[in-house]
Amino acid sequence: MVAPARRSTREKRVRYSLDSFEGYGDSSNDEQLPDVDSLLGPDSDASQDEEYSGSSEEDGSVDNDDNGTASGSEAGSGIEDSSDGESSFSDSDESGRPSRTQASTSARYNQGRTQEKINEENFQTLSKQDRYWNVFGKTLEELGGGIRSRDRWCGNMIFPRRRMDRNGGGGFRTSYCRSDEHTAVEETEDWQWYYGGGKASIDKNQKLEVLLEEAGRRYLCLAPDAELKVFMGPRNRPKLQTFQPLTWVRLHDIWKEAEQGNPVPAKASPRSRKSRSGWMVNAACAIHDLSWLPKDTGTTQYLVLATAPSPPEPDPSDSGSDSDGEWETGLVRAPAFASSPPLPASIQFWALPSSTEAGKEGHMDSASRPRLALVLCTDWGPVKQLKWCPVPRRRRRAHEGEEFILLAGVWADGRLRVLRFPYAELVDGPTRYVRFAQAAFEAYLPCTVGTTLDWLSASHIAVGCGNGFVAIWDISQHLCPTPAREPSSTDPDPDPDPDPADADDLPRAPWQALTAPADFLSGTAFPASSSTSSCPATNARPIFVHALHSTYILTLTCCYPSHPTLLLTTAMDGNVRMTDMRAPTTETVFSMRSRSANTTLAWCDTMQSALAADETNIIRLIPARRFYSSISVGRAVASAAVIATSPIHTTVLVGAADGTAIAVNPWRRYVNARRSTPQINWFAHEWRRDGGGGADGGVARLTEGFRVEAHHIKTALPDAAGAGAESEAQTAASSREAQIAAYTHEPNSAVSHLVWNPNVLCGGWAVAALATGLIRVEDLAV
Repeated sequence: MVAPARRSTREKRVRYSLDSFEGYGDSSNDEQLPDVDSLLGPDSDASQDEEYSGSSEEDGSVDNDDNGTASGSEAGSGIEDSSDGESSFSDSDESGRPSRTQASTSARYNQGRTQEKINEENFQTLSKQDRYWNVFGKTLEELGGGIRSRDRWCGNMIFPRRRMDRNGGGGFRTSYCRSDEHTAVEETEDWQWYYGGGKASIDKNQKLEVLLEEAGRRYLCLAPDAELKVFMGPRNRPKLQTFQPLTWVRLHDIWKEAEQGNPVPAKASPRSRKSRSGWMVNAACAIHDLSWLPKDTGTTQYLVLATAPSPPEPDPSDSGSDSDGEWETGLVRAPAFASSPPLPASIQFWALPSSTEAGKEGHMDSASRPRLALVLCTDWGPVKQLKWCPVPRRRRRAHEGEEFILLAGVWADGRLRVLRFPYAELVDGPTRYVRFAQAAFEAYLPCTVGTTLDWLSASHIAVGCGNGFVAIWDISQHLCPTPAREPSSTDPDPDPDPDPADADDLPRAPWQALTAPADFLSGTAFPASSSTSSCPATNARPIFVHALHSTYILTLTCCYPSHPTLLLTTAMDGNVRMTDMRAPTTETVFSMRSRSANTTLAWCDTMQSALAADETNIIRLIPARRFYSSISVGRAVASAAVIATSPIHTTVLVGAADGTAIAVNPWRRYVNARRSTPQINWFAHEWRRDGGGGADGGVARLTEGFRVEAHHIKTALPDAAGAGAESEAQTAASSREAQIAAYTHEPNSAVSHLVWNPNVLCGGWAVAALATGLIRVEDLAV
């Protein structure tokens, strides 16, 4: 007799989507999804995994992600790869026990549906195909951009490579995640407002005047005791350097003098034996912002510093008055929420030459001298933040001789201003001083002050405010008004039944859906004539106003160029938020929440991810399509103060409050999520007070030549038999290792700003600004 077939009592498997952006943009659920293995090849990641063989975990501990879940090799056994972009999780049977398949392959995690839910959110346990889908998307174009980025930059150990090798790895290039078609539309269509009338309005509104040197140096705001004493050079043979205001010294000269008669030991790190290419410059004042001038022609690079004097101490007896967004608490004015008086400030342009020798293009020309080429003077108070317009512009024959770039900034008076900076101002010779008497565009929100900003397109600027609101201005509506034209008899008949799909054939900026609430824009703060007149208005009307946070916004970053409608924000409430400006109420998601104010937030388009630091000093990588989770890629000893990403490579710089600058390549974490990430200290800066305990006249020490170290967070895994005495000891040891003590550091020791050079010719140049006013510029490309 044949026994009847046995029927399974297991419940039907539930299928969960792994793409949080499923259906977003041009993705279609009905199309055949590409297989990552077919694009990468079965052994395409083997060469990358070999580099991690020396850091494999042999003690049973594995790396940990943001949710505190283990990411060992057995942790992902509850996931089965599926070719249709989803993963199947086997549920428990009627008795409440795990299914046979799960119990046999994951005995160490016999926790039923609870562990399955954890696996669903654990990035490290996903397969290679699911990881790429979660980061870059499911379409062939999206995956192609991610794979090309991996092949180009994942081979970089830490620092970027200057030249591309024969396998296509290394070098500098803009993001692969933005198609050439989109770029071509931006170069032409996004600048129609300027050549259609905006240029004439800017010529009328913006007013410049050239100052004499005696009048211009008043805006430099040099500190009276700006002399700096720094110990530099090899760690065991440092040399004291004295920096006078606006002076500089070559890094190569310091090491060469220190090593005369004392050769570097053979066991020293490679960077100790390498000739430094760079300079140390004393700006002799507080640096509020730091950037490079985007410039695709010429060999000279320009470093831009926003400087201002130290703010005066508040006078408790001065009650003041509420105006232009100023407000007070008692007798002491809150400086973060109040507009600044018209104090002098400056924007300095330092010219740094690059080599012109054949075969050394893009190298620093250390034989030349850096010089202060231009000083832009303003009377609007200190600069809070400056941003150059990142949208490329195609040169036109009618304006072939006109070379310019738009500069947007938020000043201490709380207002947004847009300046047109002509490249013709950068000439050889002595320092020129130019004063901006009036900006090309100026706007503000009533009853608050602007705190941060970013460009969304060639004409749209988003500004974060002190009350948690975000406002977007379209400068083309105010500088190039286009009144409605009556239809003519010669116009072609409109399509009576247009196809919505035809509107998505060509890429365009989706800003037509942005509207501001009528009740907010009503009143005298935004005159109705400001949107229809090319003359400078008292206050321009924004096209979008929305409360993204409940308190002071610290950072605001746009996911340009691949997602220009997505905004990343952090505020004093500790939240990191991503919002789609087309639907800010519904299309929003929160990531990790920090117990302290998070001032570090940066977007890396080549990795389709944001980077931020938490209260435990861990650097987190937050994929845009998986924003609710994060991946640890590095750690600082002290609180992270700034994070710098580059638009042309994937190396990230992190500046800490203790004066340490760290470099790491997070791309390697995507390829193998279970391995540790190598990182290196670029340099360490320490400042100490003088013997009398005064705040001025201290001495600093600059240490470099560090070795590569591995970022690794260990956590003990419970064994299959349960938590025994040995596992409890391992857990206690891991808890002690994960604890980080909070220390207080001298304010002058901190790294306040870090910036990569965005120009392709010199993409390996990095600059760090210290709280003492000292600037380190170095070519880090290998």
